Amino acid sequence: MPIPVTSRPERRAALIDLDGTLVDSRADIAASANHARAALGLAALPIAEIQSFVGDGAARLIERVTPGVSGDDRGRAVIAFHAHYAAHCCDATEAYPGAIAALARLSAAGWAVGVCTNKPLTYSERILAHCGLRVDGVRGGDRTRKPEPGQLQELIAAFASTPARTWMIGD
Repeated sequence: MPIPVTSRPERRAALIDLDGTLVDSRADIAASANHARAALGLAALPIAEIQSFVGDGAARLIERVTPGVSGDDRGRAVIAFHAHYAAHCCDATEAYPGAIAALARLSAAGWAVGVCTNKPLTYSERILAHCGLRVDGVRGGDRTRKPEPGQLQELIAAFASTPARTWMIGD
């Protein structure tokens, strides 16, 4: 006899950040940031320096790697970043060791597995596919950005889970 919907147990969910948690994307982000700098006639920066500026989206990254640049030039740099990253977001990006197996174990144990990231959805989906990372759902920073709870709330609802049965892994 089927269990009534109202008494079905809620599913456990693991919501995981993408960059720096499941994948190492530093080299591709840095290459695109340096491409944007080159579009303005600026010299390349080391990956480590660019990495220290990552975390609040492409526009903020470009602002940080192009100090003293403003207005139309900064806008051109953001466009150059996105054009380059769209073509090269999977050149060097790879899953961290153990990430594929960890996702498979969670899924096998009955967990719903999702990715919550501030990276735009189109890049996120391409990177997940490229790296062989299988998840049940993805939310990108196109509509809501962490730390706002919108992405998490959407996936929790989609997975028929609750906040009490959900883990957020990463930032």
